This record gives sequence, C-alpha cells and structure tokens, in this order.
Amino acid sequence: MNREDEMIREALKVDVSPSEMLNNKILRTVGRKKSGHGILRALATAAACLIVFVGTVTLVDAASGGSLLEYVKEKLAGTSYIYGNGSTTTQEIVEDEDGKLMKKVTYVEDGVMMGHYVDSHTTEYSLYLKIVHTDRGRTINSFYSMTTIAKDDTSDEELYYSVRGSHRTVLLNFNKPDEKAQVLEALRAAAEKTDVAAVRNGYLDLADDLEENRKILYSSLPGEFWGEDGYIVFFEDLTDLPNGEYAVIADSVVGNQCWIIEAQVTDNNVDVRSAITYTEENCEEAAGSGKTICDRRKTR
Repeated sequence: MNREDEMIREALKVDVSPSEMLNNKILRTVGRKKSGHGILRALATAAACLIVFVGTVTLVDAASGGSLLEYVKEKLAGTSYIYGNGSTTTQEIVEDEDGKLMKKVTYVEDGVMMGHYVDSHTTEYSLYLKIVHTDRGRTINSFYSMTTIAKDDTSDEELYYSVRGSHRTVLLNFNKPDEKAQVLEALRAAAEKTDVAAVRNGYLDLADDLEENRKILYSSLPGEFWGEDGYIVFFEDLTDLPNGEYAVIADSVVGNQCWIIEAQVTDNNVDVRSAITYTEENCEEAAGSGKTICDRRKTR
C-alpha cells in the first residue's frame, strides 16, 4: 500500500471532515505531484465514514436531563434518515466510558449498530443505509452511513455540494439494478424528510446523477491555503465527454479559484488524479502531456 492509500484509509476512520493535519498532507501531495491515484478522493470519501459494531458493544445510556445532552438531541432531531429496508431500527444518544456523546443507530434484527461521536458545535446531516444484494447466490446485507458536517458559517452552496458530491464515492459501489433501486429510494425518502433546502436538493440531485449515470467531477479542499473561508469546491458534469484522460479547466462552484484538474473519465465516474492552479504556463504544460484539454470556465 502506498502513502496516498494510507492517507485515504486514515480519512475513513473518522466521522467528521478530515483533520487539518490530514488536509495539509493531501494538499502538499497534490501540489507536489503531476499525477497520482485518488489523491483528492480522500476528501470525497471522508464524509462517508462511521464506526460499525456487530454484536455486543459496551456503551452506557446517556443520562437524561443534562443541558449538553438535551442540546445535542435537539440539534440531531430531524437531521438523520435511516433506511431500514425491512429491519426495525432505533436511534439514541449514548455515552462512552469517558463520557463522550455518541449517536447510535441500531438495526435490531440484524444485530448491527452504527455509531459516531457528536459535536455540539456542528450540525450533522446523516443517511444510514441497509442495502440487500446477492453474490453467487448468497444474500448479503451491507450497512453504510454518510454524514455531512455543517458548521455555523457553512454556506448553503457548500452544504449542497457536499451532500451531492461527497456521497457519490460510496454509492457508486451499488451499480447493480436492484442495489441502485434501493439507493435511489433511500435518497428520495431522505429528501422528503428534511426541511433544509440545501440538503433536500443535494439528495434529490444526487439520486438523479446516479439514476442517469452522470459523470461527475467533484473535489473539495480547505480554502485557507488560498486565503478563502470555508472550502473550495469543484463540481462539473462531464457526462458529454467520451471516456478518456482529460485536463479539465474549471472554476470553483464555491470559492474563487480556477484550477486545471487532471482526471480519468469512465462510464459513470470521474477519477481525479491531480490538480494545479490555472496559469497559461500550466495550461500549456497540460496540453503538452497529451491529455485532452476541456475548458469549462464560465468566462474565458
């Protein structure tokens, strides 16, 4: 396993956005390399992470009446959707042995619990999935959790693109017709439950993207390294492009950046390989590499 793969694996161990240290490592790698495998994908996949416990877990029911607990419960109310898919499910707030609060979702008949620590300073929008599929005649249940973390200063645009873009990586694994049908049902049911427009529209548009096999380029990196608040987000629909390798020149949909993004376009996905800020010199170098230039800037 190379270092970049280790970074992605580390990102998947936590249930919040990647740590500042991890983001720094990813950014240094992106800036240093002309090509790599799945570098920016670490940020895309980090939003889809959880702790899964199968069987008995030592947790303590959180005591009721505490002001912090009640505040967390209130913030979590109405921001999570559980796709039971035939199973009885429960959701509750528990605390670990150190007194840290955790949201616990249980699929009762399956004996599966998914949980993650919660932070009173953020709002979480979570989707819990049970997908039933078959493999060589065997019925297999897969459980996934996708959480988007929003801070008080997170813009509606940033929240929308995080929901629509970051969850694709996991959901693309369910590409068989019966699996995809379950995913689409879960996304659209989740959209009906939330009254937050950015989240609802993100779920609905993501469902359309998956149903229509759109080729979506998505990447998100912290804006502080470019003097901007929040995250810089790139989101481009490349469905019109034939499969192949491209150097995509794109304006950010959140933030004020223009980058050249080297990407591999496949049947229903776009694998981002590397990214560099746009300059004429960098553009000429990308063109000289043999990749097809795809200019998606709004103004040229």
